[in-house]
Parts: sequence; C-alpha cells; structure tokens
Amino acid sequence: MDIRIGEKVKTKLTLSIESEIVEKAKKIGLNISQFCENALKIGIEALETANQKIAHNQTANKEGGSAETPSGFSQWTGRDLNPRPPECKSGVHTS
Repeated sequence: MDIRIGEKVKTKLTLSIESEIVEKAKKIGLNISQFCENALKIGIEALETANQKIAHNQTANKEGGSAETPSGFSQWTGRDLNPRPPECKSGVHTS
C-alpha cells in the first residue's frame, strides 16, 4: 500500500529486525523508517557509483585505453624508475 506524504509517495513494507535492536533504537529515539530509508539511499548511491566505474573500466579496456583500477591507481607496466639493488641471498656475501 502506498502512502502520499506531501509530494512523495512512500510504500509501506514489513521488515524483520531483531527485537533487541528495535528496542535499542526506540530507547535512543531513532526513527527506524527514516534511518532505513537513509541507509538505502547511501547504499544505492555507492553501488551505482561502483557499477559506473566498473562499466567505464570495461569499456576502456575493450577500446585499448588506459583505465583506472578500482583502488584509483592507473594501470601501468614497466621498469621502476628507482631500481633497488637485488636482495641478499643467504650465504652469499660481497665485499
């Protein structure tokens, strides 16, 4: 059943939440409906952003362009500009 509040239409639904959590939320004065709605908005926005980045990376990879990895670093290959000496092996010492 839908409920009209101002210009927005809200859908009534049933959630199953542990009773202890509901009691704690009521005790501190949380509006559970509003909290759930806000959490869903944040979650949806995060997922949409992640999906857009994935789609962008897949498109760039198909076109042969450079894409950013999910962590935000550009993909590249090649030799380090500041190479370090090789690791010392056990039993091998140079003077």
